[in-house]
Amino acid sequence: MRHRHRQGGQTLIVIALGILLLGGAGHAAHALMSGGALANVRKGVGQWVTDPDRQAPLMAELDAWESEQKELERRFRQLESRLAQTMERHDATKADFEQVFDDADRLDAELRDRFLERRTSLRAQLTESEWVAVFATKH
Repeated sequence: MRHRHRQGGQTLIVIALGILLLGGAGHAAHALMSGGALANVRKGVGQWVTDPDRQAPLMAELDAWESEQKELERRFRQLESRLAQTMERHDATKADFEQVFDDADRLDAELRDRFLERRTSLRAQLTESEWVAVFATKH
C-alpha cells in the first residue's frame, strides 16, 4: 500500500509539471523552433539561400538560436526539479509554489521575447519567397 500512496504523489507532480511547462505560450514557441524544426530551417536556409554572404549570417543566427534553446531547456529542467522538490515537501506553503510559478512565468515571457526577436531577425534577412521555401522544407 505504501507504494500506491507514493505513486499518487508522483502523479500529482507529473500533472503539475505538465501544467507548468505546457501551459505557457513561450514554451509553445520554444517547441516550435527546437530540435527537428530548427534543423529543418537550417536545411532550408542551406538549400534556398544560395548567396554565401547572406547565408553565413543566417546560419550564425540559427547557431545562436540553438545555443539559447539549450540554455533555456536547462533552466526549464531546473524549474521542473524545484517544483518536484516543493511538491514533495509536506511543509511547502502556497508562497513556495507561487515563487516557482512566478519564475516559470518570467522564463515563459523570456522564451516568447527571444522567439519573436529571432523570428524578426530571420524575417529581415529572408525575402518573402525564401521565407516560404525555408519554412516549407522538411527532413
